[in-house]
Amino acid sequence: MIQNKNIHLKLIFIFLVLLIKSKFCFSQQTVNLTNIDLIIYNKDDINLRLFEEKNKNQFIEVYLEFNDNSDNIFISTDLEYDNDIVTLEEIKLAENDVILRLTQIKKTNINDLLKYEIEINNNWFKYGEDTNKLILKFINKSLSVIQELYFNKKEFSGGLGSSRTYRETDNEEKWRVYNAEYFTTIVLDLGNNKHIYLLNDGDSQEFLFLPLVENDYLISNDDGISSIKNTLLYKTNYLETFERYDYEEFATLLKNKNNNYELVNTFNENLLKAEYETIMHNQFFIIGKNKKQIDIFNSYYEKIEIDSVKSAYLYRSGLEVLTNKGASYYDSELKIIDKFPKKSYSVCGTVSYEKYIVEYDKYEKSHIIKRIEGEAFSNQGKRKDFKLEGVKKRDIVTFLNNSNKTYWDTNIDFTGEKYINPNYLIVTRRNRSGIYKYEYSSSKYDTIADITNPFIYFPETIKNETILPINYKSITYNPKDGLVYFYKKNKVGIFPRHKTVQYQNINQETNSFYRITRERRKGWLDINTNIEYYDN
Repeated sequence: MIQNKNIHLKLIFIFLVLLIKSKFCFSQQTVNLTNIDLIIYNKDDINLRLFEEKNKNQFIEVYLEFNDNSDNIFISTDLEYDNDIVTLEEIKLAENDVILRLTQIKKTNINDLLKYEIEINNNWFKYGEDTNKLILKFINKSLSVIQELYFNKKEFSGGLGSSRTYRETDNEEKWRVYNAEYFTTIVLDLGNNKHIYLLNDGDSQEFLFLPLVENDYLISNDDGISSIKNTLLYKTNYLETFERYDYEEFATLLKNKNNNYELVNTFNENLLKAEYETIMHNQFFIIGKNKKQIDIFNSYYEKIEIDSVKSAYLYRSGLEVLTNKGASYYDSELKIIDKFPKKSYSVCGTVSYEKYIVEYDKYEKSHIIKRIEGEAFSNQGKRKDFKLEGVKKRDIVTFLNNSNKTYWDTNIDFTGEKYINPNYLIVTRRNRSGIYKYEYSSSKYDTIADITNPFIYFPETIKNETILPINYKSITYNPKDGLVYFYKKNKVGIFPRHKTVQYQNINQETNSFYRITRERRKGWLDINTNIEYYDN
């Protein structure tokens, strides 16, 4: 009997402990706080304290916590209730704490906030000049940005490792984006259309937006409180709004039970309200593809209406789309353009490289390939030579770029230049050309001090594999699209996707879409999928 009594006492004790602090965990962008009656905020940081009034002047504190996951972008929200009852007089206040009643909070809706830029009045920290302006924008219901703007005729170019797209407005004096930081927007719903807005970086609260009856305020974790005001003076266009947006921190693809994909935000909410077999996404646009359906969205997650889309791709800051009317480029403002403006890159000069040279070696009496690995502006490195079987002395031998040299360095990955696979060689013999393949990537380098020394290398003999026989009129590299074309009997094929010539004509119209003629039928080739679409 005594033992049973002890068990009951233990259960009662555990139950009381659980009552002291009740914890509720959920994952959603809007946090329901309609039970909150009293708020305390601090003018120097974003420490927000929440209280529920159980009876008159009897409050319990409610703790709002955020947790992120190192394996993905998702955020979960915890509400923890402390059941210790305190009166208003017993609540301890820190320096610059302010007690806020719900009557002091004005009614707002995030849809209304999307219409404005919100100017931050205080001279908070800026990366540029003190005369720059700080602007808060609510981009969509789950994303916000603070932009630092400067007034100038020129675009800020950035430093090493940056790129710049030239624009027609480069000589127009206007407000331009100098820097931008993006945040997950979390809405605290206090009921009766009253809201407070948190701007989070993962589980870290960075800013607190307080829309009060007396004024609107933005509180920074680093810079304290600032009054703010709605404005339309500093409007930035779509390109400027999203150019610096690192979308992978705020949206990701999830495969659902139907083996289709959904684009979800940090709270695992389906942003497109649909599922697709394929989703392509960058900071400017989203394309969802099913077998008989292609949908295009902007980064406000609004569907874009383009008639009779056959195929579509993300390209630079816009789109390339194939419809019944043909292939077109669309810029970020969805205007049809002939081409995108040129782009420049700020790259590093001291990078590692790998270089291949093919030439006839009179000492070996054979064509050889020199494979060289080194650092820019240095003769120090590694080199390995290869003697090519299957090639005759009078043959003309080049890489696929129609040159006896091909080169790669770490800047090429950044600038997006075409990579020439050094394993393939064009061999021309008596005015006819073919393609041979050689494997030498597994061979070890000869580690030596001076890669320019011509006398100390002993080439390794490697065998050829015939990919295209030497019976084609010509094999030509096109530097504009990076493709290799081979010709015979007034027809053309594309290496390596074709083994024989296919088309009477082929012309690139956009990055992915080619105008073709096959057996007198005109149509379009999607170069990414090899699917052909013929005119009606």
